[in-house]
Amino acid sequence: MKKTITNTVCFLSLPFFSFFFSLSAKAQVTLTSNGAGVGITNCDVRDLRVDIPAGAGSGQYEYYYGVKEAGASIMSKNVPYLVIDPQPSSPTTYKVTVFDVVTGNLIGKAEVLVSARIAGDINVFIPNVITPNGDGVNDTWNILTPNKDRITADVPINAYGYSLQIWDRNSVVVLDQNESQRSSSLPGSFYTKGLVSDIIYWNGTYNNLNNRVTPTTYYYSLKLKNCTYPSGKEYQNWIQVIW
Repeated sequence: MKKTITNTVCFLSLPFFSFFFSLSAKAQVTLTSNGAGVGITNCDVRDLRVDIPAGAGSGQYEYYYGVKEAGASIMSKNVPYLVIDPQPSSPTTYKVTVFDVVTGNLIGKAEVLVSARIAGDINVFIPNVITPNGDGVNDTWNILTPNKDRITADVPINAYGYSLQIWDRNSVVVLDQNESQRSSSLPGSFYTKGLVSDIIYWNGTYNNLNNRVTPTTYYYSLKLKNCTYPSGKEYQNWIQVIW
């Protein structure tokens, strides 16, 4: 009798622990994205993909996707893949929680950091008069947001690149510049959110150096690039320099 009881206990307990450890080992949910670890010039439409190893639960799952920073689910889909909507305009951590539809048990959780996709309208205000006399007022010509945010506010204009030319009425170029030429002076946030308000400027000198230009009318061509305008959205107008 004693031997029979021992064998019976082993028979019942081993499958139980085998099932427990099997479930724990297999329920390793992973969340990936084509927008993870890519640069700001990457224009692929950001997505989310969930991977669950075979054998975890019943095989029928409910997926709850969300934004980590928001602390709440943004959508519930019975699919392991989706296109993020809206697309992230700054680096964003997305999360997923997976449940077993049959048992209601939690299968697992995962998250992934997705890079910004810089697309859509470009938000700029471009002035046309500067007085670079050193009095601290209107000394530089700056590309700003419509709210005229200064560089310290770190507010994006929704562009990842630019080219700028300024010339006088005799077609003599006084400034020829793009973001590549300024890579050493751009703030660290440029590599995660793109160009910010006030980062593009002209101080009324030749190539932003020391020789002041003549006070007169100048003309500019500014191209701002993002995923909607990969070749650049062009702005052209005049600038009046008054000393």
